[in-house]
Amino acid sequence: METELIRKYVDSLDAHGYFSGAIAVRHQGKTVFCKGYGMADHGFGVPNSSNTRFKIGSLSKAFTAMAILHLEEKGVLRREDPISRFFSDFPAGDKITIHQLLSHMSGVADFASHPDYWTRMMRLPATMQTLMEAIRELPPEFGPGSQAGYSNSGYTILAAIIEKVTGLSYGDYMQEQVFKPLGMKNTGSDGGRTVISQYAQGYSLDRDIRRAEWIDMTVATGAYSIYSTAEDLLVWDQALDGESIFGREPFVKMFTRHNDMCGYHWFFTDEEKDGGRRTRWEHFGDVNGFASYYLRYPEEELAVIVLSNFGLTPVDRIAKDIASVVFEQRDCALPSPATIVPDERLIAAIIGMYHSDQGQLSIFSEGDRVFVALLKMYGVVYNCEVIPVIADSRQIRLKGRYLNDELVIDLQKQSLTHTDPYGTRKRYLKSVHGN
Repeated sequence: METELIRKYVDSLDAHGYFSGAIAVRHQGKTVFCKGYGMADHGFGVPNSSNTRFKIGSLSKAFTAMAILHLEEKGVLRREDPISRFFSDFPAGDKITIHQLLSHMSGVADFASHPDYWTRMMRLPATMQTLMEAIRELPPEFGPGSQAGYSNSGYTILAAIIEKVTGLSYGDYMQEQVFKPLGMKNTGSDGGRTVISQYAQGYSLDRDIRRAEWIDMTVATGAYSIYSTAEDLLVWDQALDGESIFGREPFVKMFTRHNDMCGYHWFFTDEEKDGGRRTRWEHFGDVNGFASYYLRYPEEELAVIVLSNFGLTPVDRIAKDIASVVFEQRDCALPSPATIVPDERLIAAIIGMYHSDQGQLSIFSEGDRVFVALLKMYGVVYNCEVIPVIADSRQIRLKGRYLNDELVIDLQKQSLTHTDPYGTRKRYLKSVHGN
């Protein structure tokens, strides 16, 4: 029954145009769902499948952690080693340990948060040397070990350590020592130049679907450079349960709470459950036109993997909805889409600027199409088409064409209520012309 409920839910997202990617669900040791939706490449009309390769963003970090833990088991390094052992000139390198890099406690600033990352750094080819030089120049965020703070830089340094101690490139080492032994045949690290078959294109939004901004994937090495498939990540999930040649010990270390935020990159949350508690382990990944989410409930033996090649997809919401379907046998399917044809009077009644204490929201038209400028992740504004689904003399209800956002406009009060895909509501008042 859970398989059919999951299928019904994801099919409803697909019917609305709200999902492009692949989803895999493993429950109690069995694959209960694994399917692709939407287009891997809109230009060539290639559909997504369970074997389409997606950039998985920061989900990559768990694989980098696995490689480090495996090298520790082989006696090549220790988690207590200071990074000065490998890079003698790294600032405060004698105080920063491998363990702190793994657990986001190093204090090394995140290079991806640097002001010129979006405009310059991500667009240019990088080497491990140039990445390390850029990281060295960043002032620390806090003292090593004093607190936890997310940093891509820490995992870039870990990749550099892997290269230093093995004499192999990060991509070659991961392929030979991690992916091949696990049987992950369609997984690798994107070096920015190799032609990769069955590789999805990443997409964004500006009125219509558009290609995402260019990124040279050499900048992402170790932190968010890996691509994979829904089917391969099911293999990885078995390994996380200790069902691989690597055994259980590395993953026990990975899922140990090393601070109040995370283990080795995996983040944890304690949930209320029937008067008790259960632990949710998860991590989110995104990189230029791709979004991914990996959700695990170890005690319930549930894993939900959501991969999307549309960067605005609320992958975490989708994964948690699927978990609710499994745990509660709840029907989360969206109602069938319905539309009305907007007319000139309707458009004239709703276009304009709306404001609240939290900001403003603009509705504008181009021809017979209506758009809203929505503020999304990282403070970026996207122009999203909205389609009227209900209209009368008192209110107009509009739904996003590609995003599961809803606008309800009260024509009498001249107010607007925006509900995002997470159920968060914000109310705005229409600005009076000239104010």
